[in-house]
Formats: sequence, C-alpha cells, structure tokens
Amino acid sequence: AGFRVIVCGDGQEAIDFYRKHSNSIDLALLDYRMPRRDGVEVFDSIQKISPDLPAILMSGNLAGAEIRNLERRGLRSVLRKPCSRDEVLRTVRAALDTEP
Repeated sequence: AGFRVIVCGDGQEAIDFYRKHSNSIDLALLDYRMPRRDGVEVFDSIQKISPDLPAILMSGNLAGAEIRNLERRGLRSVLRKPCSRDEVLRTVRAALDTEP
C-alpha cells in the first residue's frame, strides 16, 4: 500500500526506537499484547513525546469502557482482531487523515 513499516520485537524496543526516530514516524500501529511492555504502555510513552502522533491499537479483547478511555487520551482507533488487510489499511488511512 506504499507505507514503510518498521517492526519492533517487543514494546520496550518500540519505545526505544520511537525515542530515537520520532521525527520519521507518522503513525503507531500497536498490538495490545506485546512482550516487556504492552500496547497501552507504549502508547502512553509515545504520547509523552508526541501527543499528536496518530496511534491505533489492535486487540481482540478490549472492553468498550477501556476503548473510550484510550480514545479520550488521544488514541485514534482500536482495530478488533481478527481483521482483514483492507480494514487495517482503511483504519490507518483514516487515522492519518484525521486531525487530533
């Protein structure tokens, strides 16, 4: 789809990578369950550095209240797993095109 994707092996690696390369990242697509730091912890760390960075969290089991809380804190969207490639691409495009 034309996006350059950077994959990190765990949540702490994602935080460390973002700290070093924040100027070259336009969106964070996070999994809720990751080793060392979960997606919410990564989201919180990224928000402290770049509050307006679009972020999407993927999960198969987040409750509605938790989703609303994360969205109030700046999360652009939650993708429920399983999801299709098209759903991911539509959600990424919408997050990039939406103002914070």
